[in-house]
Amino acid sequence: MRRNTRSIIAALAGAGALALAASAHAEGLKGVALSMAYKLDVMGVADGGLQRDTAVLDNLSVNADVDLDAAAHWRGASLHVSFLANHGGHPGDLAGSLQGVDNIEVVHARAKVYEAWIDQSLADGLVDVRAGLYDTNSEFNVTDSAGIFLGPTYGISSEIAATGPNGPSIFPSPALALRINVQPRSDVYVRFAVVNALAGTLGDPGGVNTDFSQGVILWGETGWKTGGGKIAVGAWGYSKGQPDLRDTLPSGDPKPAATHGAYVMIDQPVLKGDKGPQASAFLRFGVSDGDTTPYRAAGAVGVTASHVIASRPDSVLALGVSWGTLSAKYRANSADAGEPLDVAETVLELTYADKLGAHLTLQPDLQYIHRPSGDPAIKDAVVLGLRATVNF
Repeated sequence: MRRNTRSIIAALAGAGALALAASAHAEGLKGVALSMAYKLDVMGVADGGLQRDTAVLDNLSVNADVDLDAAAHWRGASLHVSFLANHGGHPGDLAGSLQGVDNIEVVHARAKVYEAWIDQSLADGLVDVRAGLYDTNSEFNVTDSAGIFLGPTYGISSEIAATGPNGPSIFPSPALALRINVQPRSDVYVRFAVVNALAGTLGDPGGVNTDFSQGVILWGETGWKTGGGKIAVGAWGYSKGQPDLRDTLPSGDPKPAATHGAYVMIDQPVLKGDKGPQASAFLRFGVSDGDTTPYRAAGAVGVTASHVIASRPDSVLALGVSWGTLSAKYRANSADAGEPLDVAETVLELTYADKLGAHLTLQPDLQYIHRPSGDPAIKDAVVLGLRATVNF
């Protein structure tokens, strides 16, 4: 009951912060910025998969950012609050994909306060501290050039996304966190985060977990920004053991096992120019313990090109391949159930985006999924999609 009461109070506070920021923005107060993005996706399985059908899903995001220095004379501080609403079908289920096919798909449709954090700059910008409800994938495990893809695997890597009692602190449910960013040079950063292992935000059942009963995720990443891109490495781990996929205690309950992993990322321009086409290539590869999740490793590689049509300066074309390597224990469990699996699910994605006017972007998308869920009994799936995005 106390947790529900706290969640209600926090939800009202978050909604109030959004309303206050919106009011301040409307009145033209200094330091207040309000933005909105609405995405509408139509995704259909054209061949293979589990079911040839179409799913419609959407995502509404409303963001309020307040420069507290300009608005309240709080030097070096800023406030961010965002609201999220998702509804619609489950195209990943239609395709039989374990990793999913659409990055706005959610298990439960609901509206929620998404992020709510305060950021404080210290030591003339050398150190930056952020605290509150925080999406770790906004700063960790990110390859910017891959942001155009609709596939979830280009956002957070699969071997990380599948961890935790309710998933890590990522879309669609962040958790309470403390993040510290140190930038000793303009081209080097060292970033750390301590994050509640039990994700849940305002609007989720149970609301925000505040007792940290499931422990925390410790996350670190360091990167070198070079040539307009970056090279980075990161590592993460849970402070408490997570349920093992196969090993059990004498009681028969899953044995707690260490859950951790590491990754490397390269994101670099390969074609530059003030006019005409520009292109960047990216590579990300990560490994995990393989004892507590379906994945032992996962990766993504691809190229994103902008201004690919001379008369369309906002045109973007991208081609990528992502894969999730299934863990030995996960495959062993499936074999025990009479459903032997291959070693990986692999997805090829081709997508094109272009702006039509000041606010509307259309993005057709094609995905070919080889061995959906690693299951040789499921025919390779061809998924066709179209995303319409409205930004204000």
